[in-house]
Amino acid sequence: MAKEESIGRRIGKTLTKRIGTVVLVLGVILIGVSIGGYVWNWGWTGLRGTTEGGPKTLWHWLDLLIIPLVLAAGALWFRRLDEETRRARERADAKTAAFIEEQRVQEAALEAYLDCMSDLLLEKDPGLRGSVPGDPIRNMAQIRTITALRRLDASRRNQVLVFLRDARLLDTPFTSEKRISKATNEDGITEEIALLQGAKMIGIDFSDTDLSGINLERAYLSKSNLSGSNLYSANLSGAKLIEATLSGAKLLTANVSKAFMDKIDLSLADLSMTDIGYSSLSEANLQRSNMNMTNFTGADLSKADFREANMADAYLTDACVEETDFRGVENLTCDQLRLADKWALSYRDNELACGASIPIKPTEQENNE
Repeated sequence: MAKEESIGRRIGKTLTKRIGTVVLVLGVILIGVSIGGYVWNWGWTGLRGTTEGGPKTLWHWLDLLIIPLVLAAGALWFRRLDEETRRARERADAKTAAFIEEQRVQEAALEAYLDCMSDLLLEKDPGLRGSVPGDPIRNMAQIRTITALRRLDASRRNQVLVFLRDARLLDTPFTSEKRISKATNEDGITEEIALLQGAKMIGIDFSDTDLSGINLERAYLSKSNLSGSNLYSANLSGAKLIEATLSGAKLLTANVSKAFMDKIDLSLADLSMTDIGYSSLSEANLQRSNMNMTNFTGADLSKADFREANMADAYLTDACVEETDFRGVENLTCDQLRLADKWALSYRDNELACGASIPIKPTEQENNE
């Protein structure tokens, strides 16, 4: 059937081209004959003849051909329109088929991951539950988890994280039936596992993902996309987040101390009561973010951009703010600023002169020169 349709399309395409060629040739011939009849007085053309109303004109002759020409042109137009409609339908069908296939592949990958992890959780002596960091079974579980998180779409990624939470594999305070002390089994083996602790997930897509409370301590997340993600109370201590994107992320009460976040994008993020102490945020973008009671103690904030951010009660003790841009910042006081290191070298509004001269920030043109 498909072969017959293909043959039919080829025949129709060939006929369309041939009809178009015939119309073009007839048009050229008609113009040539008309010119010859009037200019060189070709008698056989009849163009120099007369009619009841006067001499014959080109219009009299075109009047005889206009209907066939219009019909031929209409046939060509409808044929082309039908061809374009058919191609659009084929593209839509192909797109739908590709989407269905992709969903099938995604679902198969999710099921395979869940089956594999279930088997690892059921293993004994010592099994995943009794493993420690570096054990082959834990390494396998971590590798399979990272692979699944990279391959799956946002919806199925969240399903994986829900599974890991319920299986107590993320060392999160939001696990079902979590007690203040870590849950232990009857043999005294700790049941909570921080499966993503120290995981190498460079460039991973965690945008709009619920990562609340997850232990990502010392994880490698440089150049990853966590924009719009929920990192409420997450542990990112010592994590590598260089050039990562966390625009619009929620990090309320998260622990991001001693982390490496140079050139990170934290614009529009909520960092209320977040601990960023002793972290490196050189050239970071924190524009319009909310930093109410955020702890920046000892952090490197040199050349960071805080413009239009809210810094109410933020802690800047011993933080390096050399060439940091505080222009347009809300709720930042001189008392807060003076606790920072090299605060007089920061760019700020006149209201934050705090008794020191304000350096002029070089323009982009000057920098290029």
